[in-house]
This record gives sequence, structure tokens and C-alpha cells, in this order.
Amino acid sequence: MKHLILATLFMISITGCSKNGLHDAMESMGSSFKTMRGSDEITALKSELKTFTASYNIAKNQKVNTEDQPMFNEGMKELNQLLNQLKTHIDAGDVQKSKEVLKQLGKVRKKYHEKLGVK
Repeated sequence: MKHLILATLFMISITGCSKNGLHDAMESMGSSFKTMRGSDEITALKSELKTFTASYNIAKNQKVNTEDQPMFNEGMKELNQLLNQLKTHIDAGDVQKSKEVLKQLGKVRKKYHEKLGVK
């Protein structure tokens, strides 16, 4: 019985450490990004942009390792600039320009994931 309790506590601690606000927000952003890249409909792009932006707002306020915080903040600032462009193009109904910004967003994502060692 004692071993079962210890094993349960261990599993709870592992589960609790593996997920956090940043991880969940990034997962949601990734899902919305993939959906937007695969869509050519403005209504779908608008809907996913709302979800992406909400997750971005959660992610940008998260703390990372002290040595990584400046790089994280730089990446979030760059992402915000692209999100503003994306919103402008989606609001204008311009799918083509929205897709161009999404390509840039993908490059920024890759760049900062590499710099920060995110897999």
C-alpha cells in the first residue's frame, strides 16, 4: 500500500510538472496555426486568429528560465507584429496576404524554437 501511494504521488508530480500555462498556450497556438495554414476561408481564419491571439496573450505573460527570458520576449514581440499584420489582412478579407504572413509566422516560430531549444 505504501508503494502504491508513493507511486501515485510520483505520477502526480510528473504530470503536474509536464504541463503549465506556457505549454498549453503553445499547444493551442500550434493547433490554430495549422488550421489557419490549411484554410482558405476568411471566416475560419478569423475564428482561429481569435483562438491563436487568446493563447498568445496567455503565453506572452509566462516566465521562462531567467537566461532565456530576453530571447523569449524578443520572439513574442516579433510574433505580435506579425499577428497585427495578419489581423489587418484577415479583416480586409485578403486570404493571399494572410497566407504570406502565416508563412512568415512559421519562420519566426521555427527560429525562436531553435534559439530556445524547444522541440
